[in-house]
Amino acid sequence: MKWLLLLLCSLANASEIDCLAKNIYYESRGEPEVGQFLVGFVTINRLKSKKFPNTICKVVKQRHQFSWYWDGKSDRPYNREAWTKSKEIAQIVYNSRELDVSQYGLYFKAVYAKSTFFNKLKKLYNIGKHEFYE
Repeated sequence: MKWLLLLLCSLANASEIDCLAKNIYYESRGEPEVGQFLVGFVTINRLKSKKFPNTICKVVKQRHQFSWYWDGKSDRPYNREAWTKSKEIAQIVYNSRELDVSQYGLYFKAVYAKSTFFNKLKKLYNIGKHEFYE
């Protein structure tokens, strides 16, 4: 019975890591590696916050949060090299989710994106083409 619980837990973790990897891939695959890590940690920070759902997949799939999930396009990664990198980063972020290097950021946006939502948030820093907010 113990092995069944371990297997189910492992499958749940794999699903969560896959959701995290897709979020990293679609939100930041063209960004510097540190930016990709920060997108991963923002996703984890949302998981830890009471403002957001309680699983990584629910955080990623939450309505109107990450545009790639709601754009109607295929969610199957097409760039093999970038997808491999995203999975590696997701695994590291997932395994070190208790260590947050993102200063508790909960939001990010592309520097060129216009949104009044971010006007009320504290900007933490810019990395690549992303701005991160508390």
